[in-house]
Amino acid sequence: MLYEEGPVIGSLCCESEGEEIVEGEAIENREEPEEKIDVLPENAVESEDLENYELANSNRAERKKIDKLAAIRGVFEHFVDNCKAYYTPSEYLTIDEKLEPFRCRVSFLQYIPNKPAKYGLKVFALVDAKTCYSLNMEVYVGTQQQGPFRKSNSPQDIVERLILPVSGTKRNITFDNYINYNLMINLLNVHFLVLIITFSQF
Repeated sequence: MLYEEGPVIGSLCCESEGEEIVEGEAIENREEPEEKIDVLPENAVESEDLENYELANSNRAERKKIDKLAAIRGVFEHFVDNCKAYYTPSEYLTIDEKLEPFRCRVSFLQYIPNKPAKYGLKVFALVDAKTCYSLNMEVYVGTQQQGPFRKSNSPQDIVERLILPVSGTKRNITFDNYINYNLMINLLNVHFLVLIITFSQF
């Protein structure tokens, strides 16, 4: 809504009807022709991981046959993509695992007695050490069935997937002591990342 403000010089008239507009009176917006909006079908799916797989019309039970994380895969990956797209991390990062408290019945529920929650979902994360912002994450679901979601769970492969958003940026990354020598050399020479390793005992 638009309102006429300040002193009125002469009389203001509508272009179409010639009616005089009183100071402070609302001027209604003119009606504009409605634009045609294309509506996507309800079963439309947008996901790079589902490329070459005709899963657009499949239900959750069918998707779970090849993906243990099918119930939240779309939402989780969209969230992680936004984390990577809309944040520039500092020069100090860290990679570690965390246990998100969770007690529902899933095949990849983890029990880690030295964690406060003990039961939950294990998540590997690349985190900004200065702000605690999670830049990249991956949920551990164990061994998947053959298909687009089957990935190696070795420490080296998990780390290489997590550091992709900062590869080649010469940032400092702190790791736990499960990192082996070959991975250290690969990250230094191929991804140009400075490594810091933590040790619990000497």
